[in-house]
Amino acid sequence: MYAPFQELFPGSPPEQRLCLEILPAHETLPPGRYALHDLYPLSAGLWGVFYLNICSPKQQILATLCGQWRADNSLELQLSPEHLQSALAPALLTATWQLLNAPRSPARKALLQRAEAVQKHKSPPQKADPPEGQRSPALEELQLLQTDALDMLLTHYSDPEDQEALIHALLEEIRQLMLQELENHRLRQQPPAPENIIRFPLERLQAAVAPHWLDLHIELSDLPGIWRRLRLPDNLTLSQLHQLLQISMGWQNQHHWRFISAKAEYVSYSQMQHTWEDEQDADQIRLSQVLSRKGGRLDYEYDFGDSWYHRIKVEARHSPASLKLAEMQCLEGVGACPPENCGGFLGYQQLLAVRAKKRKSPADKALLSWLGDFDPESLDLDAINQTLSQLMLD
Repeated sequence: MYAPFQELFPGSPPEQRLCLEILPAHETLPPGRYALHDLYPLSAGLWGVFYLNICSPKQQILATLCGQWRADNSLELQLSPEHLQSALAPALLTATWQLLNAPRSPARKALLQRAEAVQKHKSPPQKADPPEGQRSPALEELQLLQTDALDMLLTHYSDPEDQEALIHALLEEIRQLMLQELENHRLRQQPPAPENIIRFPLERLQAAVAPHWLDLHIELSDLPGIWRRLRLPDNLTLSQLHQLLQISMGWQNQHHWRFISAKAEYVSYSQMQHTWEDEQDADQIRLSQVLSRKGGRLDYEYDFGDSWYHRIKVEARHSPASLKLAEMQCLEGVGACPPENCGGFLGYQQLLAVRAKKRKSPADKALLSWLGDFDPESLDLDAINQTLSQLMLD
């Protein structure tokens, strides 16, 4: 850390250490990249205790954590460190700039004075508290990132160490002012929940305890006569749903796959060597995030060569109370899925035509030899459900 930092903040350690307690994964908060928003104190009597809303990249609130700044300038939160550290600084800067867009304020003036002290290697000027009744509103006090401060950061400093020092000064100023000035921003305060986590909204908390169950109808788009009806919990990831579809349909899991919704495509980051920017990670997205209502639709493509498309539709959604003893199962189905690597729809039609011939050429016999004992009408629900009951999902 650049030396003037200690001059600006006497008694502070040269590095702001971030300490986290890592807990088992929560159903409502899958691993991923999160932004931090709405940082506000819990109460005036507990200095450094605050709530923290955890948001998705689309600003959807996933959970509310209750955290605490400790005397050694460490922060204790129940979230994996790589996700929090990657989002902490830019998210705080961006959120403050966007949410607290106010005119020039004493806070910005004080910040610029601190930045000048960094540049000149001098101790910062002392800032007197404003007289009682003349304190600026919180929105003005927290207006730290308007044009002047950012211009200084971008144009007045070419030395990376100077820039780092100013960034840390900005973050420290944000932290101090939030803790001091956001006392009125406690309208949503709630007592800490078990494990110090308040999940938001309420239906996500219920899903973490007992998931809803979905009756899904799955059919091959080119061969709608081949279908399955599955009953599954909605807290499965899409990667886990892929495993269940492979078992239920009768595929051998030999090829790449993807899910397609009206909003996005989903692939497994752990299995794909290359992904496109608009593809989301199926290892992290849960079924409840893409199929949350009756009539919901999702497509599944297996084998990008043969291109077997499956239409998935929600036929029913059951509350946890209505299905207390539910388990994953295949309720109904018709027909066997085509053999792997048969050439897609056209190749499969050729196989069926050869199979139906009364007189078979040597080439036909060779093809049937490759086909083995395949029966397009076969379906063993008991075997499928036994496999599902023994499955340990990755």
